[in-house]
Amino acid sequence: MGFTHPALKRNGDEAAETELFFEDLEQEEAEFETADAEIALEESDGKDSLESDDDRPIDLIKVYLRDISRYSLLTPEREKELALRSRAGDCEAKRKLTEANTRLVISIAKPFKNRGLEFGDLIQEGNLGLMNAIKKFDPDKGFRFSTYATWWIRQAIQRAVYDKSQTIRIPVHAQAERLDLQRLKEEYQQAFGRKPTLKEISEDLEIPLERIQMLEKTGGISSLEKPVSEEGEGAQIEDILANPKALSPSKEAMSAVMSDQLDEVLEQLSEREREIIRLRFGLEGGRKHRLEEVAKKFNVTRERIRQIEQKALEKLRHPSRQEKLKRSRELMQHEKY
Repeated sequence: MGFTHPALKRNGDEAAETELFFEDLEQEEAEFETADAEIALEESDGKDSLESDDDRPIDLIKVYLRDISRYSLLTPEREKELALRSRAGDCEAKRKLTEANTRLVISIAKPFKNRGLEFGDLIQEGNLGLMNAIKKFDPDKGFRFSTYATWWIRQAIQRAVYDKSQTIRIPVHAQAERLDLQRLKEEYQQAFGRKPTLKEISEDLEIPLERIQMLEKTGGISSLEKPVSEEGEGAQIEDILANPKALSPSKEAMSAVMSDQLDEVLEQLSEREREIIRLRFGLEGGRKHRLEEVAKKFNVTRERIRQIEQKALEKLRHPSRQEKLKRSRELMQHEKY
């Protein structure tokens, strides 16, 4: 099989995980039924479920699970119908689409329990992500809403957990810059046995030199393997903010389609040509490599790498391959979310 961009491969794996969420819905239903039974015990003597004879605290999560257990999953046809009506301003359709996907929020939120936020707060953040997904979703793109919504829900929950882990609130763009800086240093150490200079960092990250100097002075770059929780257990920062340069949720939902097209096109190149194109265009590891770096890797001159790259690009300009690449570009350019 051809090369798959790591980000696209990871996103494709996560899309598959979405389907597994729905395979677990039978178990979710069992949990809902258990919650129903437990709540029913509290409704003794015909009293309302929100009352208690001995003033015991009400488990609002159980109440919530009981409420959402009434909503059925949607067929693809019904899902598309509601999405189209919602885009047209139909509030009732938006409500039904929301209700039918609340259990998806529960499934995504569960792995983030005990990471600094109460489960109820995780659900609330996930529901905000679900609202954004409904607002942005275009059923004409050909994706199931559940697959598309997964990215928005997970992003909202991850952002909330990460923000909670910060003693001092750091702007998201600054978090991304610092993690980029950390990754670049690690890459240089592995590739060249040394740390990059400030100038090299500035050129590679396309960030002004003054900004790099400021980031270096202020420090505070957390290890990607640092646990989020104070106990040293559970999620790590790398798990929560896996890739600050990752595609937006709307574009991640298209990654599987684009990955297949990219594989098919690159298969037409020789192994060395594929490797050079991957490195030069950032298809491997997400960072574009300079001619000097690639030349050192292959133990040839910069000019030789340039020649091989040009030859590979000429192959990719073949009309049949151009058509596949054109479809991928059009798909990405059409996204205006």
